[in-house]
Amino acid sequence: MAKVIHLSDYKKAHQKARTIDDFLHDLRGKAPQELKEAFSHYDEHMDEDNQNDMELNLFGPAIDAFYSAFTEKMDEEFEDETIELHKNHDGVKKAVLSGLKAYLKRARPKALELIKGVDDEIEQYKILTTYVDHEMPFVVNQQGQPIALDDFIKSLVDDKKKVSEAKIHFSRNRANIASIHKQHLNAKYRNHLFGTYASHDLAAHLKPKAESKYEVDDAVKFANLEKGEIFQLYDHLSRGKPIEELGKYGLKQKKEEEEELRKAA
Repeated sequence: MAKVIHLSDYKKAHQKARTIDDFLHDLRGKAPQELKEAFSHYDEHMDEDNQNDMELNLFGPAIDAFYSAFTEKMDEEFEDETIELHKNHDGVKKAVLSGLKAYLKRARPKALELIKGVDDEIEQYKILTTYVDHEMPFVVNQQGQPIALDDFIKSLVDDKKKVSEAKIHFSRNRANIASIHKQHLNAKYRNHLFGTYASHDLAAHLKPKAESKYEVDDAVKFANLEKGEIFQLYDHLSRGKPIEELGKYGLKQKKEEEEELRKAA
């Protein structure tokens, strides 16, 4: 059973790890030799208190810093909030740049080295928007797929959106963006800890845990689960996260549990 790390203990252990850079430095120090050890590190990172702490004390404040700097610069570039963005496209870019600098200063300071020695603000904008598109997207579509930040800004300008509408978009999406950035950091943890293992290795390791709760109904399907599906199932078994129908994972309810569910219905 994985050790549960309480938030107070976590803060003591990670009181200096308050940026993405620090979390990744900590992660790079982990080089598990066995899957059991890798899952132990994963459990520590995915502990609910740890996840809440990251969202509330790292990504949340960083997104707030972005929004505050963005709106402040927009107020400098535009006389009022009813002005259409196409009247000052570069001004919108400068406001986004100001927001990204504030975000990275709070969340990933080392990334600001990318614009060191670059004086032109539009060039800085191109560098940092491209960077966040790859590392921590600020805009996603309804399916959760990333959209290039510069493309999104262009769409606002082309659609003749107003200053107020741009502000409202980023304001309403602050919590969602913070959650997305946390998920991206979680993915880096998974890739680092399990990148050298084939999905079949992970399925084999997970099988006894799955069989303790369910019955393997389709051994071929279970053995050929994708890594993403394996971690969905692992998080369900370890932390009670909801999953899709069991058949997707080659599992079914054990006969006795299935009978109890039938009676309850």
